[in-house]
Amino acid sequence: MNKGKLLGLYSLSIAMVALVTTYISFPIAFGYINLGDAVIFSIALVFGPTAGFVAGAVGSALADIILGYPLWAPFTFVIKGLEGFVVGLVSIIYLKEGFKNYKIVLALIIAVLILNAGYFVAAIFLYGFAAAVADAPLNIIQGVVSLALTFVLAPAIKRIKVIQ
Repeated sequence: MNKGKLLGLYSLSIAMVALVTTYISFPIAFGYINLGDAVIFSIALVFGPTAGFVAGAVGSALADIILGYPLWAPFTFVIKGLEGFVVGLVSIIYLKEGFKNYKIVLALIIAVLILNAGYFVAAIFLYGFAAAVADAPLNIIQGVVSLALTFVLAPAIKRIKVIQ
């Protein structure tokens, strides 16, 4: 893929994550629940680990800044980038067997665990253990909902054939 197409893919992916995270979100006490993870997972599955990392890290951190949570942006950059990278890495090996392959499902579950563990540690660092415990169930819900939506969104993105 040439540099221009790659730049376009990364830019579009970052924008999709930032827009979905920003505008399809539900505020809570210590942040918000959003559907951006479904976009990160889908991009990672369709376009691989680098696209998953870039979209997750930059798009999600940008959304934190836009939504007024700049304190979370560095944590989000690492957490969402890592989850996108992990899903993308597994997808290049196992996606040929289909989106519902158990190894793809396992990678998505690992990504949800990265999401939850990462934000749990970040919340402890920023607000203390009690806040992290209070926030954890909402992150679990966000991860599970995003995982489920990925099985609808990723095949739809793949069918579009954005990049040949």
